[in-house]
Amino acid sequence: MSVQGSLIVAAIAIVVALAVYAAILWRKVAQQQQQRSTKIAARQLHLQEQIQQIAKAALAEQCQPAEAALRLVNLLRAVPGADSERLAQQFPHLQALYDAISTQPILEQRKALPKLERRKLDMELEHHQAVLGPAISTDVAILADSSWRAQSLSK
Repeated sequence: MSVQGSLIVAAIAIVVALAVYAAILWRKVAQQQQQRSTKIAARQLHLQEQIQQIAKAALAEQCQPAEAALRLVNLLRAVPGADSERLAQQFPHLQALYDAISTQPILEQRKALPKLERRKLDMELEHHQAVLGPAISTDVAILADSSWRAQSLSK
């Protein structure tokens, strides 16, 4: 066999080896994408269950409207692909209550405040709950419904 024939055979062998390697890498990427989409779907389902559970508790008045708003808005924002603007449009009352109370200190920060300041914050919280609390029931009812899906928040 000539040198030219040997080079052609070597070139073909290299191209075939690279094609096989590319196919192996392509398959790994496809598997990773499948695993990623499975994890995202599982996360969405888990968040959806949590959201519906808290929404049902809020409807049954087992938690205060402010607590429900804080928890629900944070869970809704955690949904993979959730759009904050769309969230605010779909659940305006929930978002309004969240915006009104989300800056209030909690836990240790709250304990460190003077008693008068805590009372002032409590009155402010009660005011926001009295004004916006009843309005969030429509938003919460949508979230509590078993037909609601977390994917509806995606862009």
